[in-house]
Amino acid sequence: MGSEESNEPTFTWTARQLASCCVWSPERPDTTVLFAAEELARYLQRIVGRDIPVAARPELSQHSLAVAPFGSNFTMPPSASPLVGFTIEPGADAIMVRGDTSSALLRGVYRLLQELGCEWSVRGRLYETVPTAATETFCLRAYRSAPRFQSVVYCSDIITWHYTQPEPLRERIVEDEELADWMAKTGATSFFFIRHPFDTKSAIEELQKSFSTRGITVEVGGHVLPTPLDRQWFPRHPEYFPLTHGGRRSETGNLCVSHPRARALVAEQAGHFLTAAGYAGALHIWGADVFGGGWCHCTHCEKLSPQEQSIVVCNAIAERLENAGVRVPIYYLAYHDTIEPRLRIEPHPMVWCEFAPRERCYGHHIGDRECGVNEHYRAALESYIQLFRGRVRAFEYYGDAILFFGCLVPIPRVIASDLATYEALGVREVSFLQFGQFSRWAYAPNFTAFAAASQGIPIGPALERLWSQWDGKAQVVGSVFADLEETMRALVRYGDVRLPPKRRTQRSDLRRALSAHLPRFTAMADELDSHRSPSLHALALLVRYTQTVFEGVAHELDTGQAADAIFSHALSILQSVDRTYKGVWGEFDLAVIHDLYKAAHLVPGWS
Repeated sequence: MGSEESNEPTFTWTARQLASCCVWSPERPDTTVLFAAEELARYLQRIVGRDIPVAARPELSQHSLAVAPFGSNFTMPPSASPLVGFTIEPGADAIMVRGDTSSALLRGVYRLLQELGCEWSVRGRLYETVPTAATETFCLRAYRSAPRFQSVVYCSDIITWHYTQPEPLRERIVEDEELADWMAKTGATSFFFIRHPFDTKSAIEELQKSFSTRGITVEVGGHVLPTPLDRQWFPRHPEYFPLTHGGRRSETGNLCVSHPRARALVAEQAGHFLTAAGYAGALHIWGADVFGGGWCHCTHCEKLSPQEQSIVVCNAIAERLENAGVRVPIYYLAYHDTIEPRLRIEPHPMVWCEFAPRERCYGHHIGDRECGVNEHYRAALESYIQLFRGRVRAFEYYGDAILFFGCLVPIPRVIASDLATYEALGVREVSFLQFGQFSRWAYAPNFTAFAAASQGIPIGPALERLWSQWDGKAQVVGSVFADLEETMRALVRYGDVRLPPKRRTQRSDLRRALSAHLPRFTAMADELDSHRSPSLHALALLVRYTQTVFEGVAHELDTGQAADAIFSHALSILQSVDRTYKGVWGEFDLAVIHDLYKAAHLVPGWS
């Protein structure tokens, strides 16, 4: 599925014609439809250089808009087939846009504006292109878009908003208001706030208006399975809590899923995540993000795999919500110790699988049968698709500055091939983990490729537009990113960038790749610096940071000794980068991540 242009005739509109028009909306538009009408009028005004009013037209259906002159007698023709997504229907005297939902209508408006020459940028509204020539002519053809994926989602750990610290919180909200704007313009449907047991919030309320106005659904939950079972129950009812391998009950970890009262308490309390947020459209119930998974090993639970313990809880929550008349998707997580589909229990129809192949190879696409690592993940995914009857979301790490340790990792062609594979396999939803402005800076090609490919749009032209947004140095930036993509695809094949791979073959492969590619970074950075541009200099510093990180990895591979001094030097390189580029995450969180990985050798099973 994807977007299609029809074989119907082309209609030529001039800027002068558009200047004589009004944006017509239904009489009682909802918030998103009204925003779509006003947004269309705002951009048309910038294109033609004069005010474009918005007015109501009673015959327009709820999810439709029209651009037509005052006094025109246009009619809204019936759709030839059931509408899924949106349509753009130009004529000689009017341009119609309609969607199957309010948010689909808004996506249609943004697509129409693209047809009129507007170009969006993940770097922010400042970098958008809006044509302003009064003599401009536009050739428009009927356009029907059927979504490639049911949901296109961006997500981030809620702790990275620093919601207990007013200044970083304010800055991060500003960053994500830009993200929400770009998400709507590029076809996203949802935003997921990932919560951990130590969090005290399920969502950032200050962003709700930015999302809801644009028809973007908010999702909540995350690694919250330990949270609904209040730890204060432990002294009185230790039997509610997981039994460790050592034979003792532990108040850390998840719960004893075989205990009916513990299961009922969790199912009851989990619904509060939805009511606390007040506007959530999905609930993610993931186990504790700890080594070993925090699962129970009592006599009864020992008979269940970690996957089955997880699905038992997800099913119980789904059943309770369904009985209460609440029908929202509940997401089971296939990740780390649940990545293999060891399930003998049928998932409830409201339960979806969230497939998160974090340790996959990002040097090859997920369907590349020449890559043994990804072949393993793809086979697991195919089994999950069967077990969940297609209710599967691919959770991807294309903007994960933790996995990539803040390094510059452009993999747009891997992403385009990934999404083609996911669609072919029957995956219905895709998501993209990111950390605000830092990710939009360091992984801008990945955002751009994901947004285009998720809509079925070729990534090449989208990337060309992105390259031109670095001070107009499209050829320079495009060439450097092409070299970076080739280099990084040879290096990011083993999981966490900061930690040398565990397997002997992966270690030797990485060492050979480092010998071949490490010398290339200096020339890339020097080329960017030679143009004396602040934005290219910031990018050059990120290239040098990436080079230094991999020098540290090479040192640890060669000597078996910690490369703390090298990694500290890498961090110092980014200290001079302005926060307008590296954002809140680069200013506050990157140093914390460095400390976390520095201590990784103290955590059993990690390093």
